[in-house]
Amino acid sequence: MANTYTHRIVSLKKNNEIYPNIIKSFIIEVTASNGGNQFSEEYKFICDPVPDDPTVEFIEYNDLTEQDLIGWFTNHTNEYWLAKQDIDKKLQDSIHTEVSSNFPWS
Repeated sequence: MANTYTHRIVSLKKNNEIYPNIIKSFIIEVTASNGGNQFSEEYKFICDPVPDDPTVEFIEYNDLTEQDLIGWFTNHTNEYWLAKQDIDKKLQDSIHTEVSSNFPWS
């Protein structure tokens, strides 16, 4: 069964540039679940610069939703793929890191 992923924005960094309150970067928490276990990790996403072009679609800060930012992250195919590879490995490692009291010298 393939892992499923949920996302939550933890924080964001903004700046005033061409438009007020431009999102420069944000921290997104990605949670991977295999149905029985889950693991969460935070990733920093650096946003693409806003071009000085009035034809480019721009979402005003007050109209921005958490889903918009999640979409920015998940639509950056390579970066999202790397994050999923990383969290899948961490989820797998967390499942196999159980400490037992049955030491070989007991």
